[in-house]
Amino acid sequence: MPPTMPPDSHQISLKIIEAIKQHPVLYCTEVKGLSIKLQEFKQKVWKRISDELGLDPMWVRLKWKNLRDTYCRILKYKNKTEEGVRRKKWIFEDHLSFLKFPYEADYQPQCVELTKEYIQDINSGEISSEGLLEQLEDRNDEDYSEYLEVIDDTAADPVVVEPEVIETLDNNDVQLDTQNIEVEHDMTQQDIDSCVQQIQSKYRKIRPKRMKVDYPPSTSEASNSYNVIKTSSFKTNNGSTVDTGTVFSPLFITTPLTPSTLTSPTKKSCSAKDNDPNFEQVYLAPESKSSIELFFDSMAQTVKKLPPKAQADIKMNICKIVTETEIQYSGQSKPQSTQQFVAPPGMIPKLVLIPCNMIDNQNSSKINDDDQDRKKYREFVDTTKGERAWKKMRQDWNSLKKCLSFDGKSSNFEALFERAEVIPNHCDVLIIGGGAIGSAIAYWLKQTMHKEEFHVVVVEKDLTYAKASTTLSVGGLRQQFSLEENIQMSLYGAEFLRNINEHLGIPGEPPIDLNFHPYGYLVLATEAGGETLTENSKLQNSLGAKNAVLTAEKLQHMFPWLNTDGIAAGCLGLEKEGWFDPWSLLCALKKKAKHLGTQYVNAEVKAFQYNTVPGAFDTNMNPVQRLNTVVVKTNDGDIRQIQFCKAIIAAGAFSGDVAEMADIGIGEELLSVPLPVVPRKRYVYCFHCPDGPGLNTPLTIDPSGAYFRRDGLGGNYISGKSPELDEEPSIDNLDVDHDFFDNKIWPILAHRVPSFENLKVKSSWAGYYEYNTFDENGIIGQHPHHKNLYIATGFSGHGIQKAPAVGRAMSELIFHDRFINIDLSKLSFDRFLRSEPMREANVF
Repeated sequence: MPPTMPPDSHQISLKIIEAIKQHPVLYCTEVKGLSIKLQEFKQKVWKRISDELGLDPMWVRLKWKNLRDTYCRILKYKNKTEEGVRRKKWIFEDHLSFLKFPYEADYQPQCVELTKEYIQDINSGEISSEGLLEQLEDRNDEDYSEYLEVIDDTAADPVVVEPEVIETLDNNDVQLDTQNIEVEHDMTQQDIDSCVQQIQSKYRKIRPKRMKVDYPPSTSEASNSYNVIKTSSFKTNNGSTVDTGTVFSPLFITTPLTPSTLTSPTKKSCSAKDNDPNFEQVYLAPESKSSIELFFDSMAQTVKKLPPKAQADIKMNICKIVTETEIQYSGQSKPQSTQQFVAPPGMIPKLVLIPCNMIDNQNSSKINDDDQDRKKYREFVDTTKGERAWKKMRQDWNSLKKCLSFDGKSSNFEALFERAEVIPNHCDVLIIGGGAIGSAIAYWLKQTMHKEEFHVVVVEKDLTYAKASTTLSVGGLRQQFSLEENIQMSLYGAEFLRNINEHLGIPGEPPIDLNFHPYGYLVLATEAGGETLTENSKLQNSLGAKNAVLTAEKLQHMFPWLNTDGIAAGCLGLEKEGWFDPWSLLCALKKKAKHLGTQYVNAEVKAFQYNTVPGAFDTNMNPVQRLNTVVVKTNDGDIRQIQFCKAIIAAGAFSGDVAEMADIGIGEELLSVPLPVVPRKRYVYCFHCPDGPGLNTPLTIDPSGAYFRRDGLGGNYISGKSPELDEEPSIDNLDVDHDFFDNKIWPILAHRVPSFENLKVKSSWAGYYEYNTFDENGIIGQHPHHKNLYIATGFSGHGIQKAPAVGRAMSELIFHDRFINIDLSKLSFDRFLRSEPMREANVF
């Protein structure tokens, strides 16, 4: 069950800061005094603080880490910012001044000495649930009791609940029913205990603040430990009678029952609650939501941030998909050419016409076939080892006969020793995806442990890379990002490319040439984005990047071909920025990885398989299962199994599909959260303009997102732009839409560079873009449920330049279980569980 999290209010943050300030053992670098187990003692201190605040310990620690890290970044920025520059002060900056970091000029390590009295107080100062409730009642400034999850029963006085409106939820519909909840006078103690056990077995209780009320004399006969719910039956909307003592649907007690609510219980019931100042809400929630509810809740947070038109389109598409799937699985024949369905209120108009091809039986059979294929691969057992050995012997015999033939032609004895590709049965690390990210990980793993016994296998379904995102990318290298992690990874990528022959050079092979063009990036900004551009530039330069912010006048002077109408400033990369040949980098990474012993397998991953861990059980006493095998299918149709110790998903735009094979996004609890990486199609257009900008032209990005750069010599350029959300093209193929260039890109280019009015498109291509729908940022790290499954994907168009840093980081994580050179822990999968996006502002 995820931790109970209160809203991120100002008062709660202040209370956490003040509480931690009283315990220097949590933030001092040196701890002296009596010899104790420091880590265990700190756990008790955290428990003491969380009990005093009435909050979940895990949430308190996460909140403190967020506050501390933010304060640390502010100190870094403050020390590297020129004096006299105006800076907005953080609201908690003064409250956290007791923390000391090495970035401060007067820094001295903080030291605390633990006294015997303090240790005894912490060790013996545990607070019971009832005592904690008593403390929370005395706080008048803010009530935290609604966030406290009471695990055990206490001897508290019963809460008198007035007549309520009960909302019952089931899998098919939502009904609002009413029932008078009152104390049963003649209920025996055994009935009370049975009722409470049934409720507690399915629901968790969030106890409200107790009220002083006058109890009727008859209530003294009941137990003083529970709230008694009358078990008499009540009528539903359809007139049927339901026994509340046997109902196991979730109950939500929302508002007092009044005459007004009886007539209209759907919307007017809220007014009764607002008008009653003594009303206290009692909420009985299910222990955990289903995977479907968690999925749509997470999607709703993203959809809320979109424009109204985009929200309407998304709701329309979701409703169509749900209706189509429901019809396909219903098995009912639909003879008419169109079909009607009623949508949920507030989604789309009630009557919608669906073309008959959307409900064709062929689509239904296709879905069923996919499910059957997935089940077949999941249950696959390799029993053809003897057959493969016999087949190999026949191939060798045919090769021998061909070499010894007397047909007058020279025999080719070298063909006798050419072995066919052998797919291994097991490996230490399995990498799914052989693009730039996967090959970089393979290189760093073998570079770190260059032993034959350490076996690394890369599974790539298309070794020609005809549709790979790596080879179809523009190959840009920049440090103009808004997050420290992205800036540091790109800085290392620039250093890696500069010394590429030291890293990827092979003795006896020609030197590697990436055709790097060091002309930099020029990011233009309007008046509204000028301040953000300047702040990002300061952060980038403080971390080692070299760029400068130029005014419109300086831009016009430096680049006469540029029209600066509507431009307030531009950031120009001076060093370590430009573009290179992605194919050359991929070939160099792959060749070096194979030289070190990595094996590439030309196959497609079809399923993951589990094995049962002996003697291990989960909380429900079910045997613990662990991923240990993948089922792959070769181009020849052979199906094989590969066992692994650790696996890494680096499949680019299709990483989400691979993750789903491991039940990520379709399972329960932690597995209910999907990997939010989907493919998007992006166009790149090559055009010619004889009077265009000269050789020293940077890769220029307009505020609209349209970009262009030179492509060789002779007035050739390439350009592109990400479409709007409602313009996203289909990913069924890689066809190019030339109308998109004519209508969306060319007017922007012609306005920004007047000479581009005479351009002519010569060619174009399209490629898949690995789009992270959560925050458009990379995902690096270990999966929280599958401890031997790692993820490196979702870089949303800038993965090629980060490949060297990502490969090194994954190697550190596998061998050392932590990041060493660049801390990328904030880019882990855990941020999806906490709903804490790491949004990168500079994604083009």
